[in-house]
Amino acid sequence: MKKALVFVLCAAILFASAAFAGKVSDKVDKMMSTDQQRYEKTYYPRDMMSSQISIKLGYPLVAGVGFSKNINEMFAIGIGAGSSLPGIAADLNFTYYILPTSFTPYVTVGAVCYGLTEKPLFTVGAEVAGGIDYVFDGGFGVNIGACWVKTFDSAASPFATYVGDSTDINKLGLTAGLNMRF
Repeated sequence: MKKALVFVLCAAILFASAAFAGKVSDKVDKMMSTDQQRYEKTYYPRDMMSSQISIKLGYPLVAGVGFSKNINEMFAIGIGAGSSLPGIAADLNFTYYILPTSFTPYVTVGAVCYGLTEKPLFTVGAEVAGGIDYVFDGGFGVNIGACWVKTFDSAASPFATYVGDSTDINKLGLTAGLNMRF
């Protein structure tokens, strides 16, 4: 009985020490350095750098800046602020990257708010966008697509901005952005 117990103890020590012997593979080393928890994650820049700052032109912000954070390898939540020329614009959005690669189509849905500075006007709407996003190895990226904006309510008086010239907005337009991931 003592021999069997000593043998099991020695075998357990031998197998436990074998786990720490030798060099880990490059894949495991990269995964450990990025603190990734799921093995199916990739090493593309979108997974390695989950935060992004964007300069956006076109709908819904017209001319603005946005910040987004990847929740996982395919979903991101973002906020943005800009100018509807004249006026201000802000949005909250969710983006789905269809492929977890550097080059991917994307779909974005969210809420957008428009306001004018010279008269008290505030309107809220929805945005739906789709396009193509590319992230280079250094974290710099570009995207281009189309965005549809539809307001939920009508303003009390007509207004004229880049996104509309009426009491409500129902427009489809182009969108583009320069992005930096960190």
